Amino acid sequence: MRRRHERGLTLIEIMVSIAILGIIVLGTLAMLTSGFRLITLSNWHNKSTFNAQSAVEQALMVRNTNPAATGIVLTFGDGSTVSAPGEIRQTVETVNNAASDVWFFQPKN
Repeated sequence: MRRRHERGLTLIEIMVSIAILGIIVLGTLAMLTSGFRLITLSNWHNKSTFNAQSAVEQALMVRNTNPAATGIVLTFGDGSTVSAPGEIRQTVETVNNAASDVWFFQPKN
């Protein structure tokens, strides 16, 4: 039993304090780990998107000479149309299982 003039904490109080502190620390570590994992995944997605953009730019530098490419036709609300010869193409770039799928129009000469 505790006497009135004694100071300090009991063993139970110390154990409860350590348990509460442990729960707080583990929760914080779990959040940090999850955050670092999301940052890494975001970096992979950024790299794959950059690679896909580079592939599109490189493909657009070489003009489409495919005779089978018909092109696209845009129809506006007033009935007017605009057509452009070329083809819709796709490129997929993957960095560490993070894929970026890009569709683009490549004009025909």
